[in-house]
Amino acid sequence: NILPNRLESECALTMLRCSFWGGSRATRITRTVSSVPCLRSARAVHASQRRPIVPHGAIRPPHTRPLGSLFGTSRFPTGWETADCAEFQWEHSFTPAELAELDLKVAALVQDREWKHLFSRPPALWRDACASVGPPTPELAAKLAKITHDLASGHGFALLRELPIDRYTREEAALAFLVIGFQVGLPVTQNAMGHLLGHVCDHGDDASDPAVRIYRTSERQRFHTDSCDVVGLLCLERAASGGESSIASTHAIYNHMAKTEPELVAVLEAELDWDRKGEVPPGKDEFYLGPVFNHHAGRLLTIYDRRFFETCARHPGVPELSETLTAALDCFDATAGDPRFRLDMDLQPGDIQLVHNHSLVHARNAFTDSAARRRHLLRLWLSFDENVGWELPASYAEGRYDNIDRTCGAAVGGIVPHPGITPVVPLEPE
Repeated sequence: NILPNRLESECALTMLRCSFWGGSRATRITRTVSSVPCLRSARAVHASQRRPIVPHGAIRPPHTRPLGSLFGTSRFPTGWETADCAEFQWEHSFTPAELAELDLKVAALVQDREWKHLFSRPPALWRDACASVGPPTPELAAKLAKITHDLASGHGFALLRELPIDRYTREEAALAFLVIGFQVGLPVTQNAMGHLLGHVCDHGDDASDPAVRIYRTSERQRFHTDSCDVVGLLCLERAASGGESSIASTHAIYNHMAKTEPELVAVLEAELDWDRKGEVPPGKDEFYLGPVFNHHAGRLLTIYDRRFFETCARHPGVPELSETLTAALDCFDATAGDPRFRLDMDLQPGDIQLVHNHSLVHARNAFTDSAARRRHLLRLWLSFDENVGWELPASYAEGRYDNIDRTCGAAVGGIVPHPGITPVVPLEPE
């Protein structure tokens, strides 16, 4: 089957994918056609014909399919550059009243002891079950409601400073993080082991193993998104050196690439091969197809992790990265890493970073631990409520998203656990 021709005006690059199926095992032969005569003059297209998307609010005319150059100029908070970040509030501190509420809630959960059984219930009941234990947290809820709005409909990130983890046990710190997370969305599973609470630290895994996810190592983690609406990180301890965090707006990345390299935007709008890293749902292949840039329901959604492309060729029938795709990935990474687009954060113990995955990418530097300081962050993957979250394209369900339907209080995102695995909240790295 040949995918629909995506030629529009003088925009650059058309990719035709041909799939042939036969025998007892499917083998796919992919051919990329990157030199089409009518597209050779793409770089000469006038700037007025290379208009990037306006995220969040822009509605695409129903008869068009964007190819990297169709919409008006973006402006923050939806497509921010680093200099824009001074113009909106993204750093927050906890007030004494908010911390008092949180302490009482955490103490009640610890005393109740039933919180460990909470996640054996249907996910739609988790939030109410947590709320029913101990006193309410109205001050904290009001702060996080504003932050949730900024995540979904504004600049897409927040940094909450100085949660007092020095006075918490590991259990109390995890519960405080979960209480905060519940105000933003529902936790979803982060791996095939069913972990709702992740531990981002050096597990001693081999980064050269294509099945290993880099968060379990001390290696540099390049710009990427996670398989959920929001990723939350609570810093328990910094590394002896390195480990700094960076974020960038994928709307700004898209806009810049659409102006400067429209043919490479088109490459990332085509269906590409993604590795599942061994986390394969029942009945699925070891890899799947999906674009990086997704134009859906009037929005631009981005899903990205370069390593998942680089390791995919280990599977039968999957070609090595082409020069064109490599150039597109290089351009994306270079733009995200440019100081003009990149915002750096050095998370301190007690800091909580929240990042909207559909409109931002995040990264971290390599790090070195010592006997005295071992980098350790707790992680939550969160799903927005139906009235807050974005509608997700069908390709997400084929990929690393367990579910994309928010109706009836269902959570979206997350990785399908292995059969027989129920969601768990490990307090120590596993």
